[in-house]
Amino acid sequence: MKKIPLILLLICLLLLCASCTPKNTASPLNIAVLRGPTGISAVWLMEQVENGQANYNIHLADNPEQVVALLTNGTVDIAAVPSNLAATLYSKTEGSIQITAIITKGVLYLLQAGDTIKNWEDLRGRTIYATGRGANPEYILNHLLKEHDLQPGLDVAVEYKDEHAELAALLAAGQVEIAMLPEPFVTSSMLQNENLHMVFDLSAEWQALGQGELAMTALVSKRDFLLANPQIISDFLADMKSSINYAINNATETATLCEKHDIIPKAAVAERAIPRCNLTFISGEDMKEAIFAYYQVLYTANPQSVGGALPDDGFFYIH
Repeated sequence: MKKIPLILLLICLLLLCASCTPKNTASPLNIAVLRGPTGISAVWLMEQVENGQANYNIHLADNPEQVVALLTNGTVDIAAVPSNLAATLYSKTEGSIQITAIITKGVLYLLQAGDTIKNWEDLRGRTIYATGRGANPEYILNHLLKEHDLQPGLDVAVEYKDEHAELAALLAAGQVEIAMLPEPFVTSSMLQNENLHMVFDLSAEWQALGQGELAMTALVSKRDFLLANPQIISDFLADMKSSINYAINNATETATLCEKHDIIPKAAVAERAIPRCNLTFISGEDMKEAIFAYYQVLYTANPQSVGGALPDDGFFYIH
């Protein structure tokens, strides 16, 4: 038997090693989303990652503070945050954080144990229980009340609870008559108490005022990362749009994934909540038009709610 020349043997070994090297060696894009509606927007992507069809690390958080920490310490490259927090981050970081897309409109609803409230005037002299003192929900509710000639604290009492789950439990137990809650707590309460009725979809009520969209959640990233990785960001935004469209058009399947990936604990709740989560995908110039009137309302209510100043055009990442 002839000996194989050493050089030929080395070449064969190199080719063999090359064939064993994973084809996808690019670093994954690191993303942070909140459990609940923003998590629903990314759950299809989570499934793609699990199946080896997408190269992302998706971090789940329980509150916006956790998301901000992940973004500022460099753990994640892109994050879903309340849209007013996006503006605040832009201001606090002197423009180093930009908004790339809006991914949910409003998820707030007014519920009543009973069916006597037919219009805003019927709230006069009543008490609304709510969550979100000092944040978007308070400013949204107050603005809508004032637009219907009702002064919060004077014509309508508003009592705040610290946790969505606490208020949802009180509402479900019949201990609270009127409450403002976000999804999926709205659905959870209604499934437990058949006497609960939807009074107002606050997104629809906001839009009826002609003051733009109630654009409550946005994707943000660091400006330097966006500038250095335009194609990666473009591909991700396209995938996120597909993930959102999947959720909108496949509520049953998405609900199952929400339970599987710990976005919403129960698929039955998720399936009913998804249509009311107002998932959307708005980017580019449309994003500016959709959100700016909302920022103006928040700024009027409390300038610090958007970082002390309305964001300029540098806030928007137009790809």
